Amino acid sequence: PPVPRREEVDVDAIFERELAKFDNSIRREKKATSFSGVVGQSGGAAPPAVRIPSAGAFTAFASPTAPSPSAESEASSSPRVSQVGPWDGSVEVSLATLTATLADLEADSAKRRREKKHSLDELLTTEQTYRDQLAAFVERLQRPLRRYVEHGESLGRRPPREDVIALHNAFSPLPAEALLAISESLVSALDRRTNPYDDATVVVGDVFERLAAQLDDAMCRWYDWHERADAELRRLKDKSAELSALIDDAAADARCVDHQVSSLLIAPTQRLVRQMLFLERLAKTTPDAHPDAPRLERAFQRWRDILENCNRVAGNHAMQRRAEALDRVLDGAPPSVVVTAPGRYLTHEGALTKIGSTTVRPDYFFLFETLSATELLHTSLADSNGRFAFKRFLKVLHVEDVELADSATCDATTGAVRRASLYGAAGKLGAAPHASQKNLFAAVVAGGAPPSSSADHPPDSSSALLLRLVAAYPSNPKDGHVYSLAGDRKDLVEWKSKVTKALGKNTAEWKLRFKGDIAVLAEGFASYPAAELKDSSKNSFMWFFSGRFGGMIIRATTGASRSGKLTWHESLRVETIEGGPVPPETLKGDKLRKKVHSHAPDAFRILCLEKTLVVASEDKDLIVELMKRHD
Repeated sequence: PPVPRREEVDVDAIFERELAKFDNSIRREKKATSFSGVVGQSGGAAPPAVRIPSAGAFTAFASPTAPSPSAESEASSSPRVSQVGPWDGSVEVSLATLTATLADLEADSAKRRREKKHSLDELLTTEQTYRDQLAAFVERLQRPLRRYVEHGESLGRRPPREDVIALHNAFSPLPAEALLAISESLVSALDRRTNPYDDATVVVGDVFERLAAQLDDAMCRWYDWHERADAELRRLKDKSAELSALIDDAAADARCVDHQVSSLLIAPTQRLVRQMLFLERLAKTTPDAHPDAPRLERAFQRWRDILENCNRVAGNHAMQRRAEALDRVLDGAPPSVVVTAPGRYLTHEGALTKIGSTTVRPDYFFLFETLSATELLHTSLADSNGRFAFKRFLKVLHVEDVELADSATCDATTGAVRRASLYGAAGKLGAAPHASQKNLFAAVVAGGAPPSSSADHPPDSSSALLLRLVAAYPSNPKDGHVYSLAGDRKDLVEWKSKVTKALGKNTAEWKLRFKGDIAVLAEGFASYPAAELKDSSKNSFMWFFSGRFGGMIIRATTGASRSGKLTWHESLRVETIEGGPVPPETLKGDKLRKKVHSHAPDAFRILCLEKTLVVASEDKDLIVELMKRHD
């Protein structure tokens, strides 16, 4: 067979890959047996060589034939391809190269073992310190306060009783005793399993796995409450000198290691992160073949899940506390609007500019979620005392972004807003609009914040963004509001993302099926022929919804100018959408019959509980199909 060409080979990389498949004991055994065979066969005739198969374990052998002097010198200095039989991808290397590579691997393995032992020692030492801090908090504060409130036991000092009760109420929800028991179990298990230390047999991952469920529950409760406890602690220390001295006495305990009580309150949150980092380091310094490797990996993943759960709980409860604060500073809300009602969660808030028929005004909005609804609280901006004036509380049905376009490019069928029409409305803001309001209006149309300049002129940008919210009153779904909101583009995008996510829940009451510009030709009661609709301002933009209880249409008037500034007109519960021709007997008068006939085949009837609409749309077939599919 032909001899393959010589080529350079990255021997270190090959050995690193192949030898990593074996644990240290197997590598030492291979090294001892293979080297003895190589030395015995070489006889000094040529440098021994080792063949590394392309797959499987490595074996050592001597060159079967004595090479020429030039080949001998070349073989002693670099890897060479086997010259025996067809080349199968194996590589021969000198004994000196193999010895150096194995020495490097052994040094790296020893370094990993040292790092792992150091990590375990540091983990145990720091966990003991953390356990002692928890014990000091429980024994010097939490338990004495509980015994004082429940049994009247003395505290050694005589702070005002109402302050002691307030401090007890702040500390009692903290699961310090549960965390102390978990830490004591962890310290005991680590100490027992690492003394004496044997890298080949030490296993600690299962200890963390066993404690994960208990820690998850306790840490979520701690994350939820510790900030409120710290705020109350600071308030009471400033209020009462005697209580402040009692707290300082507890912090003087040697186990606190010069930490104040406020520092002890955040210690568990910091410890959870540090434990996760220790687990990550232990997993990286443990060989894959070690029995503790899969346990450490699972424990690390579990700790990361706990941290994510805690952050989620902390975020949810932070918004709940914000809702509680809002409830105290909200003026004028009716009794039916309870922002802290069970199952109602505040998810987003911010200032947006509301574009009305005659005004452009910055207001403040709060977004809430329940199991089946997305709700919007509309208030004024906070006054100098931080109080909000109630305006509306609505159930959001749909959100969409609306482009501000030039007249030539405005597509009425999509509900786009004509920039020029909005500018034209600027003159209707009042007989002598204040310059700041006119500038605000110009900034709104530009899609940004109010400009600092007093110049009153349209912006140069060719397009901007508005946010349109369609919302109904919870107590009267037939009435509602269509918001046109402006602001910074980034804020609008975030608002749309939040609302869209809330409306996309599987438990949402209504799902949008179609929206578009619909020509309303006639309307009337279901039991009477429909009469012609002569007022052109009644031309409508409609949103078609379906839900668990049938279909619904939200109808908004657009006006003859087609500016795109939509105004809520009515909400209708759909019984049937007929896809066939409109029966002539359902129409009042020959003139209307001819008009409807002229719109064929786009004309159709929508039968609602409240009335019947005769409408025309190029998308008739699509509307009928979408609404029937979700009956």
